[in-house]
Amino acid sequence: MNPVERPMRPGAMVADIGLGVVFALGIAFTAYMLSTSWGKAYWAYDSAVAVVVVRLRCCASGGRCGPRPQV
Repeated sequence: MNPVERPMRPGAMVADIGLGVVFALGIAFTAYMLSTSWGKAYWAYDSAVAVVVVRLRCCASGGRCGPRPQV
């Protein structure tokens, strides 16, 4: 069965949202700490790299790289 066609378990969406919130808070905290210590410009580079790393990790773990298509 294709992973895209599989129904999502009840707790999976809550776990995905919680993980997204944790990642977003981690990126925001790191950006804040970098902007206060290294300067105002470096936070943008770090945030972009963090978003790419999180996106790659999400693709590797579940095989889904975006929102589920509505069937």
